Amino acid sequence: MNLSDSQLMYGSALILFAANIALFLTRKSYGFASFAIQLAYSAYFFWGLTYDSADGSGLAWWFCFLISNCVHTFALALYFTLRKLRKPKRTW
Repeated sequence: MNLSDSQLMYGSALILFAANIALFLTRKSYGFASFAIQLAYSAYFFWGLTYDSADGSGLAWWFCFLISNCVHTFALALYFTLRKLRKPKRTW
């Protein structure tokens, strides 16, 4: 299966959006902050990809968008893992 660049970009954004929803359902303030951060850098990279991608710089915008999405997704996965491991167990 060959993925085009747009499918890869939108797929990573959807995975991160789903993780943000899961975070919002567990901790509303963290979920809102994470979504605001995602919205800020996604808007910046989409703007650059759409309006400032002359002379091959579109690849740089696309790559930076994917890297930032991956880092954000791994940070959320680490948060969920650490939260699950540190959750106190009930003794009663």
